[in-house]
Amino acid sequence: MTPSLTTSAAGRTYDYDRVVGGREQMNGIVSMAFGADDEIYITQKALFFFDVSKLKIGPEPDDEEMIMSFREKDPDFFEGTWPACLAVGSDHDIYVTDELRHLIYVFDQDGVFKREFGSLGSSPGKFDRPSGIVFTGDDSIYVCDTMNHRIQHVTPMGKSINEFGSQGSDEGQFQSPWGLDIDNEGNVFIADHKNHRIQKFDA
Repeated sequence: MTPSLTTSAAGRTYDYDRVVGGREQMNGIVSMAFGADDEIYITQKALFFFDVSKLKIGPEPDDEEMIMSFREKDPDFFEGTWPACLAVGSDHDIYVTDELRHLIYVFDQDGVFKREFGSLGSSPGKFDRPSGIVFTGDDSIYVCDTMNHRIQHVTPMGKSINEFGSQGSDEGQFQSPWGLDIDNEGNVFIADHKNHRIQKFDA
C-alpha cells in the first residue's frame, strides 16, 4: 500500500501508512499499548472470544508479525474473563484489567500469568468493572474504577495509594469513567464516559 496524506476536519495533515490486521488476525480490539522494542500488546473481546496478544510491526508490511496469543498458552484461563484495557510497566510486565472478574492480571512479556490483585467491592484496592489503566513516572498505577465512578491510584502489587472522584456530574465527579492517560507533566486526563467530557487533574 502506498502511503498517502489524510487531512482532518481541523485542517491537520497526517501521513497515512498502512493497516495492520483484519478479522483473520484480530477480533474486537479494545485496547493497545507499546512494550519493549516497539512490540504492541492488544486486548481483544468479541462474542465467546477473549484474548491478549502481542504483535510486531516492522518498517515494511512484510515485517509484520503476530508474535503470540496469550490465550493459546492457557485457553482455560480466559474462559469467563472480559479483558478491557492494558498497560506495560517499566519491567515489561503487562497489566490487564478485567471487567467481569473485577481485578487486574499481571503477565510477563512471554504471556505467562504471574499474579492478580483486586476483587469486587468499593473499599480501597477493590474494583467494580475496572477499565482504563496507565503507569505513572514512578511506576505506580492509575485505574478507572468504572462502576464505582472513581479513579484509584495503586502500587504494582495492588496496594491502595489514593483515590478520587464520586458519582455525579459536578467537577471532579464521574459517570462511568473508562479511559485515562498521563501527560509529560504528570497531569491525569480522564475520559468521563457518561458525562461526555474529559477531565484533567494535576499531578
